[in-house]
Amino acid sequence: MSHLKCVFVCLPLRKKCCKGYKFVLGQCIPEDYDVCAEAPCEQQCTDNFGRVLCTCYPGYRYDRDRHRKREKPYCLDIDECATSNETLCAHICVNTLGSYRCECREGYIQEDDGRTCIKGDKYPNDTGKDVFGRSHEVQREAIRCRQQSI
Repeated sequence: MSHLKCVFVCLPLRKKCCKGYKFVLGQCIPEDYDVCAEAPCEQQCTDNFGRVLCTCYPGYRYDRDRHRKREKPYCLDIDECATSNETLCAHICVNTLGSYRCECREGYIQEDDGRTCIKGDKYPNDTGKDVFGRSHEVQREAIRCRQQSI
């Protein structure tokens, strides 16, 4: 019996299908058919015993109402910086799609954990001297003097 014939004969107004078929999203489809093959979901699809289960990636929240109304996107970004009950970053939290990143205020450098900031120099190997051995302060003073004499 063909797929269309089976749907017509066995499914007048019931949610039951002929042998070898399963009822998915209002229609009978072959049992061996992958319901996720045609990408019915925005982000992640799971075949849950013949039922399509749409879920979102970490960092996104599923909006059931938008999905029911077929409005996209229905996987909405979570603003971790605004919704977190804990301090994610020591200084500045920047929301990104599906995640966040931390930044440090000027004069601080970011630790390896990506969250903590410590006061310090971005260039710890800088000796404070130019190639001639003059300190940066001496260089700045020389520039000031030249500017005043002009």
